[in-house]
Amino acid sequence: MKSLLVVVTLVAAATAANVDWLNLRPIAPPAIMSNLPAWKKVDGRIAGGQEVTPHQIPFQVAVLVHMADGKSAFCGGSLVSQNYVLTAAHCAEPGESFTIVLGAHDVTNESEEGTLRVEATSKLVHKDWNSFLLRNDIALIKLPEPVQLNDRVQLSRLPKKSQSSNDFSNMEGTASGWGKNGDSATTIHPVLQFVKNTVMTNDDCNGIYMGVVQPTNVCLSGADGKSTCAGDSGGPLTVVDADNKITQIGLTSFGLAFGCELGFPTGFTRVSSYLDWIEENSDVKIEA
Repeated sequence: MKSLLVVVTLVAAATAANVDWLNLRPIAPPAIMSNLPAWKKVDGRIAGGQEVTPHQIPFQVAVLVHMADGKSAFCGGSLVSQNYVLTAAHCAEPGESFTIVLGAHDVTNESEEGTLRVEATSKLVHKDWNSFLLRNDIALIKLPEPVQLNDRVQLSRLPKKSQSSNDFSNMEGTASGWGKNGDSATTIHPVLQFVKNTVMTNDDCNGIYMGVVQPTNVCLSGADGKSTCAGDSGGPLTVVDADNKITQIGLTSFGLAFGCELGFPTGFTRVSSYLDWIEENSDVKIEA
């Protein structure tokens, strides 16, 4: 079996100041090796989605990553406390500073009512993040001061510790973000989009990804061409839990570089595998 390139992709361009949101373009950060067949190259990355009702997902944030070379990359994230944003390690790692956009529907509209933009410089990337194997793709960004909650800015509900062994398979999952809405798109989508599909078992997902998927991952089916795409990295994957409340079970980590609309699954970091890490490294209190 050949060793082939696996690419984790962010969306980037522009400079930190005066960002032209509609001209943010995809780039390909580090190429890494994996034992995947030639047609199964992994991309880091909503295609086939729908526009959300404004502020339907009030814990979703946009993360503009300002890098040392003066460029900026676009990712997603979720507000997990008034002081912390949860996102992907491959989003936070290259950043020297971050613009966190909260309460937005049209992320390109800087005058949109209720939108809050916060500059942050403090990050914690999981110490065992491995871009070669796509392991432990999780990070926290600390906000400079607590944000005020309202109907547009709310906290993401994380799984309980008692749910650590729940794989959430066969439940309906919802992934969201401002990423590209199809393979032909060249920029992020201005308004927040979502897709709904079935949460897969890891065994079924590994039938596609040939061992890349670990117990610390969770996968969402890409059936009907519905998938995350470049620019959605770090954003939330949620389910409606048994108590009828929305619970975040994943954050967007990787997908197929071959294309967003081909029906392949998206790989997410499984949040329930990192509850202790989140609690130990932030002010988030995880329910028992």
